[in-house]
Amino acid sequence: MSKLLEHIPRAHTGTVLWTSRDERIVGTLVSPRRGIRVGPMTPTESTKLLETARNMEIYEDSTEAVALAQELQQLPLAISQAGAYMRRTSTPIRIILETWTISMERIQQESAMAYRMLNVIAYVDHRNIPVELLTAAVQDDGEDQEEEPMDLDVIQAITRLKEFLF
Repeated sequence: MSKLLEHIPRAHTGTVLWTSRDERIVGTLVSPRRGIRVGPMTPTESTKLLETARNMEIYEDSTEAVALAQELQQLPLAISQAGAYMRRTSTPIRIILETWTISMERIQQESAMAYRMLNVIAYVDHRNIPVELLTAAVQDDGEDQEEEPMDLDVIQAITRLKEFLF
């Protein structure tokens, strides 16, 4: 986490909101008194968020919507982005779900580094992500690494994500 900390904006005004499933950030990235535990979204909440982002009603029994939310690990940002994409492109949930599943499996098989990057960018806005943040993310994956990734490796991983339109 220490390498990621270097990329957090610092100013006298404003607030940085950290969202994480890793409770270890309380006491390290966030002071112990400022941590707020928020439970995971329910399938109903996830479906409602997708409906709002998509600007189209989803019937309560839509198993595809629930499956997509589960595939996106109930992450509000990921669900919002998927809904916005479906709204802009008129893409049905079924197509997004199929594409997402295939893409994630393929990225994980082809590039562990790109897959680790995806695990970080799921928590940030998709625009203007600094390369330094992605590089720090793959360097700080919790595993002991004897050497840092080469710039070319990082560029190739980023390129692969772009090819998948991430």
